[in-house]
Amino acid sequence: MENSPLAAERHPRPILTPWIDRGLWAITALAIATRFVALEQHPVGFWLDEYLAGLHLGCMSEAGQSGHGVKWPLFVPGAGGGFYTPVFLYFGMLWIKVFGLSIASTRALAAFFVSLTIAGLFMLARQLGGRRLAFWATVLASLSPWSFHFSRIAWDPPMAPAFVVWFTYFWIHRRPLFGGALAGVCFAAALYSYPPARVQTPLLFLVLLALTRRNAVRLWPRLAIFLVVSGLLAVPLLQLMLTDDFMGRSQSLAIFSHEYLDQHRGHSNAVMAFLRILADNFAIHLRPSFLFFTGDPNIRHSTQFMGEFGLLDDLALAAGAVLVLRRIRGANENAAQGFPVVVLLAVSGILLGLLPAALTWEGLPHALRAIGAWPFFSLLGAAALVAAEKRWPAVLSLGLATACVHCGLFAWLYFHEYPRIAGEAMYAPLRESLDNLDRLTPEERSQFARENPDALRFYMMRNRRYGCLESEEVRKSWIR
Repeated sequence: MENSPLAAERHPRPILTPWIDRGLWAITALAIATRFVALEQHPVGFWLDEYLAGLHLGCMSEAGQSGHGVKWPLFVPGAGGGFYTPVFLYFGMLWIKVFGLSIASTRALAAFFVSLTIAGLFMLARQLGGRRLAFWATVLASLSPWSFHFSRIAWDPPMAPAFVVWFTYFWIHRRPLFGGALAGVCFAAALYSYPPARVQTPLLFLVLLALTRRNAVRLWPRLAIFLVVSGLLAVPLLQLMLTDDFMGRSQSLAIFSHEYLDQHRGHSNAVMAFLRILADNFAIHLRPSFLFFTGDPNIRHSTQFMGEFGLLDDLALAAGAVLVLRRIRGANENAAQGFPVVVLLAVSGILLGLLPAALTWEGLPHALRAIGAWPFFSLLGAAALVAAEKRWPAVLSLGLATACVHCGLFAWLYFHEYPRIAGEAMYAPLRESLDNLDRLTPEERSQFARENPDALRFYMMRNRRYGCLESEEVRKSWIR
């Protein structure tokens, strides 16, 4: 840790009850493992985008082509103008080869990458501030409703935070050439993985560059190998980003587009209108209803019964607020010393993680486009809890009690209450229809094959063991 360009001051570990630590580690392990439990049943149904994702991964693993017949694609068109990314397609291809094609296996891919994000956050926090910061960051990240919810849906956005966190870790790695090369790989993978990461990651790189600029001996070789590796890997993506077809959806959602600004500028000039709208959009993602009470209003993005923060996040926020107030009032808070770089990096990561969502106008607040923020919220909360438990040792016991209550409450909300409201949003009726195909008349089957081609082919490959090409032939034979 001492050799890290961002290494914080090492603090002696206070005397803590070992059993409380073990209890929190046990809860953390349980929370991570639960991400992989009952994926076939929860969330209820199987969303239309999940069917398409499963179809592409199944066809890639079997025939090396997308579900629509493109051999070894870089990107594959998805629903609503989006694209399935190469990191999703090719890692998913290997995943399906190992675990087979099913609803559970396609969803487990997201759970794996969220778990990888938590592991990366542990490594990053330990490098920045030691074992205690890593401990709390891991606990907070594993219990985060934001991270849990998006780890159980078959899509590619959860890959982005994993690559962002590991990019950050490798950038501050003590071995400049090794760290710079792997940082370049993770940086490029983040850019490919999800459009919002193309906003967050380059700006976060500038923050990291500023924070590590004083260690020039290590910075220049690190920077050189990073630029070479990331630049070479990103060339195909940069070429695509120059085309309207690839960037069409992003441009249509942007608040800085001429069309949108002309409609919403009022009496302001374009620059002032953009800044006003951007500030308002940031505020939407920091309002209490989003963070503490109901979360994202899109039922696919949140349970609607708890905010994006969990109860332990709330405790960390309260502890941090008290420490800040005591500092403002002149109290000598030695416990709060030692993590200035951690706080600066975490706050930067949060703001840059929220920025992609704030730059769009649709469906705000939008937890999915802001998915890059949650690891840095966990890192900031960890810094607050480390400082708080140094000042008030009872915080550790309170943290264990809060974690236990949170786990019980959130499990009940997610596995019992959420299914009652999520059926239509997660296309439960479509899944029910697929499970009862044999009851349809020939005319009904023909109409179903026309209206739901991707879902039907996924079902045929998963349930009836048809191959990729064979599933399309059978689907066509159903159409009259």
